Amino acid sequence: MSNAMSIAQANENLSAALKGDSKYCCGSKKVALRAFNTSFYQWHPFVFERLPSLFLAHQNISVFSALHEQGRGPRAEEEELEDHENWQT
Repeated sequence: MSNAMSIAQANENLSAALKGDSKYCCGSKKVALRAFNTSFYQWHPFVFERLPSLFLAHQNISVFSALHEQGRGPRAEEEELEDHENWQT
């Protein structure tokens, strides 16, 4: 992540684009002023919050699959119940 941030800061065009108005309509100007010192939400938090999932997708890594294999995925408890029901019959 720090490498991506360094690249974004070093590239003037990219840096200017990331500081542009994202047209985010659900936020408040008060928060934007406090966070960005502007009356609008800038692009960079929206872009950088997606980088980890894009990196994982590019590496063909699925967080859901990894959790599922460890028995910790969202359906693990449901499957555990199904296994228990099948065992009883």
